[in-house]
Amino acid sequence: MDELIVFLIRETGWSFEYTVQFVKGTPLSKLNAFIDELKYQKALDEYKFKWPFGMMISVWATANSRNRKYTPDNFIGYPPQRKSYKLEEAANKAGIILPKEGGLS
Repeated sequence: MDELIVFLIRETGWSFEYTVQFVKGTPLSKLNAFIDELKYQKALDEYKFKWPFGMMISVWATANSRNRKYTPDNFIGYPPQRKSYKLEEAANKAGIILPKEGGLS
């Protein structure tokens, strides 16, 4: 829990009090989705920063190689992908029946 709060403070710039209130007041499924999106956005920013360096290295490596053509992905990896899962899909795979939206009827 402490690591999550520190991560949110560092990445969002929120105050400690607001972050603790946000974590305590947000349902777990929405909090997980928020954290996943925040991690995706951070990874995307890092990829965009690394890409020009990967491009320079791939041009140099391709020029020095006779038989192989390199791409930036060979050196910095592939762009990040969003996690696209839904609670309903995960519950169905696990055999869990979720309650309807109106309550536990």
